Amino acid sequence: ALPDPRGHKALPDRSEYRDRKAARAIPDLPGLMEYLGDREIDSILLEGGGGLNESALRSGIVKEVKAFVAPKIFGGAQALTPVAGLGAGTPAQAWMFTLARAEQVGEDVLLTYRSRTEGR
Repeated sequence: ALPDPRGHKALPDRSEYRDRKAARAIPDLPGLMEYLGDREIDSILLEGGGGLNESALRSGIVKEVKAFVAPKIFGGAQALTPVAGLGAGTPAQAWMFTLARAEQVGEDVLLTYRSRTEGR
């Protein structure tokens, strides 16, 4: 197990899970959550690009989203999106969340949303 410098429960050696799923091109996120749950780890911080975020939403493992809003706009035709992939075709197909908390952090605002739907 890998020690966590913040004093949280020890993290499992990543290679153990990776070796079991090495043949998969697309991550088995529900399987990963089950694997972690068996080791009494019930939440993760998912930091990734739009593709990983879309996979997590589509798999139904996302229960909470934290998003920072900053007083800066970058934009542009090549700007990255937080959720890539096919997305929702209609508003009724969107992943639904409820605002649980808003807090100011310096000049930014941290928004915490909780899932209203399982998967989509």
